[in-house]
Amino acid sequence: MFVGDLETIVRTLDFTKDDVEVSQARICTSSKAAQLSDSPYLLGLDRNRLSMWDFRTQAGIVEWIDGREYGRGYNFKCLATSGDGHVVVGSADGKISLYKAGKLTKAQKVIPGIGKPITAIDITYDSSWILATTDDYLLVIGAVTEGGRRSAFRGACAPGPVNMRMLRLTPDDEAAAGLAGYAFTNAKFPWVTDSNSESDCERWITASRGSYTVMWNFARVKTSAGATFDDGDYPTFEEYHLSTQGQHPVVDSAFMHHRSADLQGGAPDQDLPGSATVKQAPSS
Repeated sequence: MFVGDLETIVRTLDFTKDDVEVSQARICTSSKAAQLSDSPYLLGLDRNRLSMWDFRTQAGIVEWIDGREYGRGYNFKCLATSGDGHVVVGSADGKISLYKAGKLTKAQKVIPGIGKPITAIDITYDSSWILATTDDYLLVIGAVTEGGRRSAFRGACAPGPVNMRMLRLTPDDEAAAGLAGYAFTNAKFPWVTDSNSESDCERWITASRGSYTVMWNFARVKTSAGATFDDGDYPTFEEYHLSTQGQHPVVDSAFMHHRSADLQGGAPDQDLPGSATVKQAPSS
């Protein structure tokens, strides 16, 4: 792992356990708001390994704190954390595994896959919604309310027509935009930290596909029973904002702006927030 600014690598970190270097395919903060605190921990993911690390050492050696090396066949691909530090992991077989904060050795729940590998994953600050990216569509999975609180880590979280939404582009839009052969990448809930409530600060879902940014209004997705039609066993929601960023492929799309956190900018009937940050692949 390299730590640096825009021009210079200022620090190199080696992940080791029992004096053996441990490869890391993905790195994630220990909670959704960890970058706003002095948390010294990182989460690491490899194909069959989920681990927590302490990077406070000055010698460039990151210390193993917790985790487990699983057997072959898990094929972990991506991970994300909630505000409480709960962990959600997506796998190549489409499964979604949920780990409670501080308990990385055994998944509390596993949501079965529906046929496509999970290439990116996210979870809301309050753990009530999970967002999974596949090449052809996104899955939005809501937890079942228990005791007045929605959390994927409390009570049942079985996917189904009631609490799962499939997000995808219409065939007409795919054809008109020339998106055949391009996959969705890195869908996420942009988390706006200047909201009055940290547990209610995700107002949009963003993803990229080819040279386009795609945005769904999260409030409409959550209440989309009247605006969906059946696609197999799951409701499919096809109301979105599609905008091009030129000829270059967009590799990541996100925004963080006060207008998306207030009641006006985040209301279902309003247009897009006033600011968007789009990362593009180099032209070469």
